[in-house]
Amino acid sequence: MKRLLLSREVILSRIKEDDNFAIAEHYLRRPLEAVFDIGIIFYRECPKLFQRLLREKILLKWQGIETD
Repeated sequence: MKRLLLSREVILSRIKEDDNFAIAEHYLRRPLEAVFDIGIIFYRECPKLFQRLLREKILLKWQGIETD
């Protein structure tokens, strides 16, 4: 699974009602090591949030692939 470089506080601050808040919150409440392995979960379950974070440059890069 690819890794995301971001912080749980930043993500939680960007989650809106049109995204799947319960799923996002569940994964963000896990231990810190797990927080960085949720890229695929966000892509599948929270596509609006994922796209918004990419647009806002919150997702700095996928491991090895710059979002530019």
